Amino acid sequence: MFLKFKTLIVVIFCFVGVSHLVAAASLEKAILLNEHGLTTDAKRELIDLIFEKESKADDKAQAYYLLTR
Repeated sequence: MFLKFKTLIVVIFCFVGVSHLVAAASLEKAILLNEHGLTTDAKRELIDLIFEKESKADDKAQAYYLLTR
């Protein structure tokens, strides 16, 4: 019983950790797309990042800034 509970806790922490990485990856992906001239795709990625509920305020602010360039 305790082993199942411990496994469940580990799985939950893994999902929480990965969700933060996904948001960070979107910002990095947008920067990379923009550097390679794929501005439409980069803008779409930034807009998705802005409207994600899980995104941090810092990431959203940087996404807004990058959209204005």
